Amino acid sequence: MPTLKPGAAVTTSRNDVDYIVTEYGCAKLHGKTVRERMRALIDIAHPRFREDLTRQAWEIYRQSRGGVAATHTGAEGNVRGRHG
Repeated sequence: MPTLKPGAAVTTSRNDVDYIVTEYGCAKLHGKTVRERMRALIDIAHPRFREDLTRQAWEIYRQSRGGVAATHTGAEGNVRGRHG
């Protein structure tokens, strides 16, 4: 029977994942933009990490857009995150 070596990476295309569930909630990802997926995943992370994840995600997103400044307001991503 074929098996993976211990520690081998297993990846899934973002188009193959519709839902991610954690103990902090469920994120429906199907049909969302990268920006919307980013926000949805941060919203279901442990509350202690949401602020840092938001800050880091926006920095990566900004860099991927050629250094264009991203806003940190509104539903797309309050830099303080949504703690709840």
